[in-house]
This record gives sequence, C-alpha cells and structure tokens, in this order.
Amino acid sequence: MWGWPSAIRGRWRRHWPRRWGWSSSEPRCGPDCEAPDKPAGSLTMDKFVFIREGRKTACVREDGGSVIAGALLRNAGCEPAGVGGRGMLARFAWKNGHGLIRTYRRGGMARYLPGDSFLLQNRALRELEIHYFVFAKGLPVPEPLGACWQRAGVWFSGAIATREIEAVNLIERLEATALKRPSDAVVNEYHANLMRSCGRLFRQMHDMGVFHADLHAGNVLSSETGLYLMDFDKALVLPRLSRLQRARNLFRFRRSLEKRHFPPSLFELLCEGYGPAVLPGWMSRVYQTKGHFSDWASGR
Repeated sequence: MWGWPSAIRGRWRRHWPRRWGWSSSEPRCGPDCEAPDKPAGSLTMDKFVFIREGRKTACVREDGGSVIAGALLRNAGCEPAGVGGRGMLARFAWKNGHGLIRTYRRGGMARYLPGDSFLLQNRALRELEIHYFVFAKGLPVPEPLGACWQRAGVWFSGAIATREIEAVNLIERLEATALKRPSDAVVNEYHANLMRSCGRLFRQMHDMGVFHADLHAGNVLSSETGLYLMDFDKALVLPRLSRLQRARNLFRFRRSLEKRHFPPSLFELLCEGYGPAVLPGWMSRVYQTKGHFSDWASGR
C-alpha cells in the first residue's frame, strides 16, 4: 500500500502538533506544574510558564502565575467586564490592580456562525507572543499576563489576559473633549498634541517591524500617563515593513476617524507626528471607496 516514507511521517508527527501551539507528548500537569516544552517557532518569552489542566493549556507569567492561570483556566475570581474588540471581557484581581481576560469571538460575517473556534489557528498564543515582543521592546501596551487555549481536533478556542489600564479609547477621549463633527473647524492644541502623539506611537510600532491587523481609534487607549496600543490579534512581526504596509495601517486608522465624522485635520496632525511616509493616492481612493460601500451596506 502506498504511504509516506517513514522519515517524512516521523517528521510530520513531530512538527504538526508543535506548529499549532500544542504537543501530543505534553504531560497532564496540575495547576502549578510547568509544561516542559515550548511550541516551536515561538518568539522568545522569558519568565513565562506553560500549565496544563485537562484539555486546556495556559501560558502565564511566573510571577503571580497561579492567580492568572486560575482566572484563565477556571474563571477563578472573574467577573464580567463588558465587551472589548471582538471578544467578551472578564476582570480578576491581580496584585495591586486588575487583569482583563478577552475571550476570542468571530468578527464580520463569521460572527453568525455557531461556536467560537478557529481552524488551525492558536490565536491566543500567537497574540501573546507578539504582545510580549512589543512590550519587551518598549512599545506602550498593557502588560501581557498570559493566554489559554483548548484544542478539539484542528479547532482552537482561547483567551488572552493583560493588566487593566485606567484609560478610555481614543474615540471616547475625542468625544469627551467636545470634538464630534466636521463642523468643528477649530482643533485645539490638546487635540493636536494628542494626534501627533498617536502618530509617533504608530511610527514606533512600525519601526519595530510590527504590522497591526486592525489599527483603528478604538484600539488606542488614552490615559493620564499617555497612549497605549492594544489588540495584536493577527498582527505580524517582520524584519521590516514596506511602505504599502505602513500606508495600509494609516489608511485603516483614517477610516475609523471618518466613520465617527471627526474632522479630516485630525489625520493630518497624526501624519505630522508619524513623520515621513509614502501614502499612495490610489490606495487612499481604494480605502475611501471601501468605506463608502461599508456605509451603504450598514445603512450609515
């Protein structure tokens, strides 16, 4: 009977489980047990441990890991905290503050499908790796605490935990400072400084080689200490971002301002803070056309 050569079969069996964030050889660990293997191809993550409970696996910080793992794996000490991005939020006490857990949910048209599992995508572990990468590089982001996932065949479900920051998103900050409509022709110095700071933040992220998959105003947090980026689901870490990748992120962000009818001058101020960039006219028109179609389809 035809079959793969034994060497290829052996390599496949070794590589396949680890490629997607789990290992068939992992022992069943208790709540305080560190799993011995780290998935292949992951970014370097110091001071994190892997914990297995039943069919669930968690990757959490060593410091305070039992509390984080309990919240992720068993919802220990958790209380509902609303909705964030495409996931439900839960809050738990951690050290002198709180941690937030975001459970992954489908977005777009896929949100109408049953269940919240993703084919061949361990999104929780991947986002944790990228989130930790930018945190370790000094990008202002909420501190990553851990992630958990559960596999059923080739389907993954999961959640990610970060430290809660006392902040509001950029949309709420702009609306709270009486900037709501294009007729607000005068953008005061506070708004100007806020958008320039936002541009510098995006530049810092791009210079790290990070492409944000969903860069919009709702994913920028504004606090008394400054701005923070969040939601690195499906983000990419590359040796270097191309001009088009940078432009895609910026135009995506511009669209989020247009949807809320903020003055166009806000994006111009953001570009001032961002610095030199190539923003192709054809790409700008594509994003504008896409936005008009989205408005028409949603009845806006």
